[in-house]
Amino acid sequence: MTLKDFQALFFISVLVLLAETLVPAAIIPDDRRIDWTQVGIPGGIPSRTTIYTTINAATYGNGTTDATNAIQAAINACPSGQVVFLPAGTYRVSVPNPANSATILNMRSNVTLRGAGMGKTILRYDSAYARSIIDIRGKIRSLEH
Repeated sequence: MTLKDFQALFFISVLVLLAETLVPAAIIPDDRRIDWTQVGIPGGIPSRTTIYTTINAATYGNGTTDATNAIQAAINACPSGQVVFLPAGTYRVSVPNPANSATILNMRSNVTLRGAGMGKTILRYDSAYARSIIDIRGKIRSLEH
């Protein structure tokens, strides 16, 4: 390394150190930051292995039969901590209540709706509008400890 290379490296190092002291520590001020400590699933995603029921793919996963009521009934009857399983197939869903076209299926807390995998289990909704095919709403928990 030549003296000129050393001087250039030293100069760049000094600039980096000066830049670190001149740049504020926070890009976003504290009063504008979002508290992300209460998001997600407490304890992580549960590993549920008990299948309560399997929706009949021959009857409902053929892409033509409306599976909405069968899937919703299974979700409603499923015990806490268990799974409603949809084998590979295309499950046609529709709005069960035309007065409330925003939601197709309503999940319950502590129930898992599981398919056979991406591209294997498909929920198909053919109408023009729905806010969501599956509406997942939980209880609001207090942020106070």
